[in-house]
Amino acid sequence: MNVVAPGITIQDYETGKAKPIDLFEGQIKHWILAFARHLAHQHNQREDAGIAVLLLASAALEPLGGVLPIENGGKGSKFKFCNGFVRVFPEVPGATNASKVAERVYELLRNGLFHEAFIKAGIVLTRQDTAVLEKDGVIYVDSVRFFDAVDSEFSDICNEIRSAGAGARIRQSFDYYWNEKQDKQSKALEPIIERGAEYPPVCSTNTLAPVNLNKWLTLL
Repeated sequence: MNVVAPGITIQDYETGKAKPIDLFEGQIKHWILAFARHLAHQHNQREDAGIAVLLLASAALEPLGGVLPIENGGKGSKFKFCNGFVRVFPEVPGATNASKVAERVYELLRNGLFHEAFIKAGIVLTRQDTAVLEKDGVIYVDSVRFFDAVDSEFSDICNEIRSAGAGARIRQSFDYYWNEKQDKQSKALEPIIERGAEYPPVCSTNTLAPVNLNKWLTLL
């Protein structure tokens, strides 16, 4: 059985039993954010889990921003991350512009965690009454409140996409994001797969948007 999201097989996706939003929500909510929640609120070493919580929670911001309309028309990881950040944190105490804070968080937190396994100078982990605030040029982050905000907004956005009509802007943005991921996956597989490779394993959990059977057949 080739699982593409919790409780969803590639066959469920192929037959339409599971929709793209089911995969998107299930993969991020249950394979990533659920473990951030455990570390933040339940783990017996949660006092030391701040970095791990931020690593998991911040990973959701780029795809979150990717499925949302981007007002300035930018592309790439940074634009998507910042778009997601501003949706979750539209106002940051102490800052006059949440977008500027998002750019700094992208560099100091996101790039620090993903490239160096730690945050960079200019951002501080602490306990406070708000998830993110800026004071005297320094960005302060409460990892638990940061996760809680990302987790809550992620659920709200998935619900918004589910309830949106085909012509709604957020639905069109999500569909574009998903189809683009699927097309990129096809192009990435084309030069590396060999004839005879088994379809489901190759196209299941190696990407956010699995390649469907019709696309797979065109690669062989």
